[in-house]
Amino acid sequence: NIRGVAAAEPGEPSLPFNIVAASDESPHATPQSLSLTTGATGSRHDAENGGSMRVQDTIEWGYVVSEAAAGSHPEDIVIRSATLRSRAMFQGRERTPMKVVPLDAFLAHGKLPHSRDHLQRDVEQSDFVVFVSHRWWNAASNEPDNVEGHKYGLLCRALVALKWRVPGQQLGSIVVWIDYACIDQDDVVQRDLGISSLVSYAARSDFFVIPVGYSPEAVSVFKTAMHPIDLVDYGERAWCRLEVYVFLCVAEITQKPLDCYAYGLLPSSMSQSCIGMSNMFSASAMATGKHSMACGLLKCRLEGFRRLGVKHNSAAFSFAHLPTNGLLTVEDDRELIASVQQDVRQDYGRAVLGRALRRMHGSQHRSLILDSKQLNCDDAEFLVQCLP
Repeated sequence: NIRGVAAAEPGEPSLPFNIVAASDESPHATPQSLSLTTGATGSRHDAENGGSMRVQDTIEWGYVVSEAAAGSHPEDIVIRSATLRSRAMFQGRERTPMKVVPLDAFLAHGKLPHSRDHLQRDVEQSDFVVFVSHRWWNAASNEPDNVEGHKYGLLCRALVALKWRVPGQQLGSIVVWIDYACIDQDDVVQRDLGISSLVSYAARSDFFVIPVGYSPEAVSVFKTAMHPIDLVDYGERAWCRLEVYVFLCVAEITQKPLDCYAYGLLPSSMSQSCIGMSNMFSASAMATGKHSMACGLLKCRLEGFRRLGVKHNSAAFSFAHLPTNGLLTVEDDRELIASVQQDVRQDYGRAVLGRALRRMHGSQHRSLILDSKQLNCDDAEFLVQCLP
């Protein structure tokens, strides 16, 4: 008996629902009947005769429940339910509409765009959204970039390099979400609504990029980092952790690519020996991401992407990595972060277990790899019920 909230079409209210799978057989048998009842009067769907289902409405849960009914195992229903709940949950957390900046406009602007530059527009369904997660590099002056504009240049080069990683049909639809441009910086009310919507924006994005700072320590750690939490002046912060946590967990729940990358100075051993460590932090290198070799004719590229936070092709978060264990400027924010984390973890745990158990059926393998999947005692009952 699975309860949750069904997300309706845009502009329509969300609907509470129950899914009941009834069977006289073992927990792994195909449900003989499956019904979904919403809170709307007279709205009921029934599936009989082996789990087929007629879906008459167009709201989002239609195809999810239809697919679940067609599955032969109860964990199929759990997986779809978790997917559905996560979508509905983050739609409900979006306090103000998501804005994005078209890639061409971002690259042509010459500096990090401010919200008052009005380059942003409403996100569209066909957009390929790149979410920029970062700490402000000039917090003392309340500016996201240093006076030389190094972060802007770094992001531009990352976005141009990203074109090679985006499906060809989506090249023209790349847009950028970055807080400085896409959250109103002048209207305090709108700014607070945008900040409250951060986790929803991260969940709706397709690619997650973290610009890495230019300090020697940040560059050294980046070269060996395996997780965003490892990054200097980023991974220790609770809000940064929450953004990457939401993106990776929701991507895995909904089966989107786990495209979480950091971008920064990533010199090879050869380039270090040829140009020297000191030259990697020269004004020219930080402004262009390249450095001229001794002859002046060749340029050595110093920057690159590193995929982070993914283990066994799935999201990986130990309990020490969780957002609630991060640092905060405003300690009162921890309660909100804990609430979001718990909502995500609950759906994520069930989806992970459901898929792991599903892979076991019909195979010779009788082991589950559940390392860094944040499972706790709340998940034990479901695991015991579904194990063959």
